[in-house]
Amino acid sequence: MKGLLYKDFLAIKGKWFSIALVVFVVVYVGLRITLPGGRWEYADILLYFLYSVVSAVLVVFPTMSLNYIFGQDEKSKSKKYMLSLPFAKKDFVASKYVLFLVVYYVLLSGIYILSMAFMIGATDQQMIENVQQENIVRMGLMLVFLLFHSVQFPVYLLLGVKKAGEVNTTIIMLIMLALLPVFLFVNPDNLDLSAFMMKHKNIIVAVITNVFWFVLGIYYLSYRFTLKHFKVGEVSEYE
Repeated sequence: MKGLLYKDFLAIKGKWFSIALVVFVVVYVGLRITLPGGRWEYADILLYFLYSVVSAVLVVFPTMSLNYIFGQDEKSKSKKYMLSLPFAKKDFVASKYVLFLVVYYVLLSGIYILSMAFMIGATDQQMIENVQQENIVRMGLMLVFLLFHSVQFPVYLLLGVKKAGEVNTTIIMLIMLALLPVFLFVNPDNLDLSAFMMKHKNIIVAVITNVFWFVLGIYYLSYRFTLKHFKVGEVSEYE
């Protein structure tokens, strides 16, 4: 399975992305050390902007890579031979699930390091609270994406990229439809999510931690379901 993980890692330009992430983290920490909030009035603004943009990109990166990874597999001429090996079926399916768990862990660790670096040297209390809130939101989003992948992966592996695209579109439309009443009937002026999150921060983090184990269980069940039904001969889109 290590070879399959490395193949997918290279497919999403993981080597270069990892180098870029490490370099950015080192440069960011260096900027935080040389530009503490009290030394330059715009230091916190600049570093907060960099943190927000980069962390937002890191959160959506795995989801944006899905089509490319599975698309590459469908075009692979060696896939038929690889899946004919007695151990390949389990390893092939497991490699997809494991890869995204590892990627999310690494990206979440990077976001955590950036946020800690910002808050240690920051003097603007409002920005510190904003970073804390964004960390909570990003953890929640990663769990939502992981739950989303629990539905996506079986479709990608059992039905192919084309069908998966249709399922993705359907799910997004259903989510938008479910949220429509919120946009229509809830007055944003009556909602103070920032104050609510700061007041109940510990409770929210505890809930997210417990939800993580639930989502991980769903993710594992998705893997078992896919492994049980994955048969090379039935996936005509792959070859």
